[in-house]
Amino acid sequence: MPDNVFDKTKGAPVDAKIVITVGDSGKDAYLTIYHAENGGRPATYEQVMAELRSQGITYNVNTEAIKTAVENKNSVNYLIAKWLPPVNGEDGTIKYLFPQTQTIAPKEDENGYVDYKNLGHIHNIVEGTVIAEITLPTDGTPGKNIKGVVVNQMKGARAPYVIGKGIKLSDDETKLLASCDGHLRWESNKFVVDEVVTLEDVDASIGNIDFIGSVIIRGNVMDGFRVSSKKDITINGNASGAEISAGGNLTIKSGSINSNITCHGDVTIGFCENSKITCDGKLTSDAFISCDIYCGGEMHATGRKGIILGGKYIVLQEIHAGTIGSDSFMATDITVGDNAVLAAEQTSNNAEIENLNQQLVYADQIIVFLAGKKKELGQLPPEKEELLMNTFNQRTENNARIEEIKKRNEAISVLLQSNESLSVYVSKTIFPGVKININNASYNVKNEFHKCRICVDGGEIVFRNN
Repeated sequence: MPDNVFDKTKGAPVDAKIVITVGDSGKDAYLTIYHAENGGRPATYEQVMAELRSQGITYNVNTEAIKTAVENKNSVNYLIAKWLPPVNGEDGTIKYLFPQTQTIAPKEDENGYVDYKNLGHIHNIVEGTVIAEITLPTDGTPGKNIKGVVVNQMKGARAPYVIGKGIKLSDDETKLLASCDGHLRWESNKFVVDEVVTLEDVDASIGNIDFIGSVIIRGNVMDGFRVSSKKDITINGNASGAEISAGGNLTIKSGSINSNITCHGDVTIGFCENSKITCDGKLTSDAFISCDIYCGGEMHATGRKGIILGGKYIVLQEIHAGTIGSDSFMATDITVGDNAVLAAEQTSNNAEIENLNQQLVYADQIIVFLAGKKKELGQLPPEKEELLMNTFNQRTENNARIEEIKKRNEAISVLLQSNESLSVYVSKTIFPGVKININNASYNVKNEFHKCRICVDGGEIVFRNN
């Protein structure tokens, strides 16, 4: 019997029915075919594809599943289209390379000796040091639903961080760097670098200070403690039995008592008593009593007292004082413009340059060897990589030091030529018991002189009216 002829024994013919069910938000599509009965028209692949097109389902259609469903008598819920889900971006991360909490405790050396004066209060860090490593967020990739509509992804979020004072973001935004030399500390959810550290007192609660930047001390530096700075130091109180070292200028507003001071800049102190001071620049105080002084610039005993009394003073330029010595004839040794001292410094400087140059030769040998090994092997063991970097840094420091010494030697050469005109200026009185040395001339003061300029004339020390 032909297919389109109604068979009364089986009932009316029923054509196949195609049902396409779209899943949540167009993520997938399922095909169910209710097959023809009683000679009805069967479903065809073309009919299914036409139905998909009518519903706008065009993306990632599984044609093989459709063919199977058309051919299979049991065709229920065939997955025939599936979306491409978006890939969300990953959030950025930040990894801090330094602890956020500072541990203040005595330091123990390899021999088990505990130094209770070194508490680690200062965390020195140099410009360019990596403070944190940042992983940037990724964008991810968009997806598509079964109708070909783009489904946007969620982009990753940047790592949360705050850029504190003295910190900068690298150009590629993958690092936080120290933007200056200073003290690294954690404050209010961020690292900061202080170029200047301010303290109340330097005592057992703080310990010794060794800082790459400038130091301000509101109070005193107590007996037995040390303050060292590569820049300026300001002490509002006293330095008593202390050791002070400044790469820049030093100011002690009250006084220095029984202290040892080294400064590469200018020094200003309220008063000095029983202290040893080495100063490259100008030295100023109201009173110097029983001190051991080496001053590369001018020395000024000024102010209400303006006294130089007792001790030994080597000053490479002029001295200005109110009173030198006392009526008790206290021994006071004054040397101005000592060519021998300058010449000795030049000799010592030249020896240091020679030693540094030898170190440079050795450093170059290490660098050439390790760089060659790195090129040959592709990478070095961690300890060798560290040695290579340390050698590079040491070579840079040595070259900088050599240039510094050369400049100092040039300055000494100028001083040696100008020392003939140096003088000691006394605005009040110079007493017996004082010994004056100017270059190669020497004079023991046996009488009081008032308001005078002491200088060299014809190889002899003379006193002129000031």
